[in-house]
Amino acid sequence: MAHEALSALALKLARQLDDGAGLATAAVSRELRACLDALCKDGGASDPDELHELVGALSTPVGDIPHP
Repeated sequence: MAHEALSALALKLARQLDDGAGLATAAVSRELRACLDALCKDGGASDPDELHELVGALSTPVGDIPHP
């Protein structure tokens, strides 16, 4: 049952990001990452390595330009 609730929450958070979370983007991203991490630890993922890879990608900066 917890796996179903976490899955539903992850989907809702991902949709919120897709729709544009505005100023809450960073917070929603952190929640999604935590939710996906909990799903990995729960053992509910069919391929935990792929899910861990996705979680890692979510925490990787995108489009950031290094400052001198």
